[in-house]
Amino acid sequence: MPYARLRKCWGRLSIVACLGALVFAATGTAGGAGAAGGELTFARAFEPVTFDPLKTNGDNGSLWDMVQIFDQVVEYAPGKFDPQPAIARSWTASKDGLSYTFKLRPMRFSDGSRLTAADVKFSLDRFINPKINPGFAFLAESIKSTAAPNPTTFSIKLKHPDAEILAALAVPVASIYSKAAFQRLGEDKFGTNPIGSGPFMLKSWTRGKSVELARNPNYWKAGLPKLEAVHITYVPNDTTRMLQVQSGQADIAEAVPFAQIKQLDAQSNVDVKVEPIVAYDAIWLNHKVPQLADVNVRKALAYALDLKGINRAVYADIAEPANSTIAKTKYWTASVPAYAFDLAKAKSLLAKSKYPKGFNLSFSVPAGDTVHRSVAVIAKQAWAPLGINVTVTSQDTGALFTDFSKGKFQASIPLPVITSDVLVPDELALAWLQWTPGYQGFFTNYRNDKVGKLVQEANRATSEAKRAALWKTVQATSMNDTPWVPLFFVPARTAVRSDVKGFQTLQSGWWTLATTTKG
Repeated sequence: MPYARLRKCWGRLSIVACLGALVFAATGTAGGAGAAGGELTFARAFEPVTFDPLKTNGDNGSLWDMVQIFDQVVEYAPGKFDPQPAIARSWTASKDGLSYTFKLRPMRFSDGSRLTAADVKFSLDRFINPKINPGFAFLAESIKSTAAPNPTTFSIKLKHPDAEILAALAVPVASIYSKAAFQRLGEDKFGTNPIGSGPFMLKSWTRGKSVELARNPNYWKAGLPKLEAVHITYVPNDTTRMLQVQSGQADIAEAVPFAQIKQLDAQSNVDVKVEPIVAYDAIWLNHKVPQLADVNVRKALAYALDLKGINRAVYADIAEPANSTIAKTKYWTASVPAYAFDLAKAKSLLAKSKYPKGFNLSFSVPAGDTVHRSVAVIAKQAWAPLGINVTVTSQDTGALFTDFSKGKFQASIPLPVITSDVLVPDELALAWLQWTPGYQGFFTNYRNDKVGKLVQEANRATSEAKRAALWKTVQATSMNDTPWVPLFFVPARTAVRSDVKGFQTLQSGWWTLATTTKG
């Protein structure tokens, strides 16, 4: 779809309508596209940390590569807001909503061994155990027990109703892998030798350079994947990635700088796909820093930023100012206002704080990330009239996120893109707004028990009307608390060479590489 049409789609339509338009466009492009075979080079902005689903801190460098290797019990599919059959071909829920029974399809792992309910139970028992999975077990907190009564049947029992338990089972961290392979290799080695049932299998991994994926001959979806191999290269510098896709050194490059979208899309051999995803930009604040624990300071920082001006100058005016403390998911409402630029109000709020004369602040961003570097420089200028002296630092993405996850930062945009793995608010709200051990308010140390209680109530409600009302309250209450500085809801921007067909970014942020062809 041409850039102009995509820009109009993102800017004027609802995310549902926009997604429908994108699915239509992708279907028209991919239908009957290309024969099986070929190799694809994908230039990514940041690299994986591990291929063990439970060893990631939620970094998309790991997760979006991981979903090419593993399947989940259920999955997200283009144009669908609810999880669809994957390893489970069907399921039933009890009338009281406290148990689910899944019927598994006949499948094999990439090493040829059969996938059974014992593998599902083993994988998910590790997923729900907070001692093994401290970062994401909260997503399955409602699961009381699991069972595998026979090789093709898996079941769970819940402590309480959880309307979004299926969404939790669709996240990459809930991937299913071979129990035998894991036990044979051991926990330390499995992260570099994963055995899954996804469309591709890991051939090699050179840290700091590339991931080599090969076609999984045992993949359960007939005729897929189309490609024989995928070379995922780690190219953190925005300009270098774009030059590679222009020259043909790369077939696809993610995270196109906003300033380069029109220039790249104008080339006859490159198409820039701008697609809606549940991505969110914010300036994250560490509440262990005394100044940032003061709500008046946080509000002052938000009011001092001219989001419309930043959108125009940095985001090519295609981002949407965020009126929420999490990504734009189901139940989002336009009725909550975003922070409007008001320098006088910002000064007044800072005057009410414990730090009326300002303070020094370190602001860290990923090296090579031109978008967020620009945001940081603008914030430095915007906050100077408040007496806040900002030092902007750049750091390798992997090292930066590691420090961020350990609370070693003051203000930060720690990753090129931050997304939700599901299309409902539960995951991000439980990790960011409720005090979840291991996540600590997305490592910001933010804690407001009132907001946390609202999040828990909304997560456990089974009535759609009640969930919608509660999530609206969560959105308004948390925005008023300003745990971090909301910036934008951000679309995916991916440069794709014209001989690549069938590529699409799912709204969850990752890609349909199984259906992609080249040539």
